[in-house]
Amino acid sequence: MARPPEILISKADIQARVAELAQQVHQDFQEDIVIKKLVIVPVLEGAATFADDLLSELEVLGSDVRRKSIQVGSYGNERESSRQPKVLTQFNQAEFKGAHALVVEDILETGHTLTEIIRVLTEVAGFTAITIMVLLAKEGMQEVDVPVEYVGFRIGQEWVWGYGIDDQHYGRNKKDIWYFPQNDVA
Repeated sequence: MARPPEILISKADIQARVAELAQQVHQDFQEDIVIKKLVIVPVLEGAATFADDLLSELEVLGSDVRRKSIQVGSYGNERESSRQPKVLTQFNQAEFKGAHALVVEDILETGHTLTEIIRVLTEVAGFTAITIMVLLAKEGMQEVDVPVEYVGFRIGQEWVWGYGIDDQHYGRNKKDIWYFPQNDVA
């Protein structure tokens, strides 16, 4: 019999970690923030809540940064990545030439989506530097090497939802991150 879903990461733990990450970004990018070169680039829709909370924490620290969301399709209605992500957002290269993108992603799994985002942000949008932050990094699933500088939490290969992350378009509104635990094997 399937076990009911459980909380994997609580709202309190998420909020504490987001505050820590904001502090790190505030310190690491102080020069880029002052000269208005840092742009937060949340990956929609899953990372929107994470990015909103990160931006709120940065504001508390006195950091005023730009935001430009990016939309990417790689799952559709499935629970497995197509491994052929498509960036759906249009960019004006003149707007971001010479800027530094801090890509804020919900989950690092295979790495294909982040690889395509990096390509588009450098080749199409004109960013000169890209830094990656993920809320969750799934252990043992990465197929493509992607440099991730900031990780909120490392997790197993569970299917998760909540805190902006959906389960086939449901569950984004949950404040905690949930998962289905595996059945106990006797």
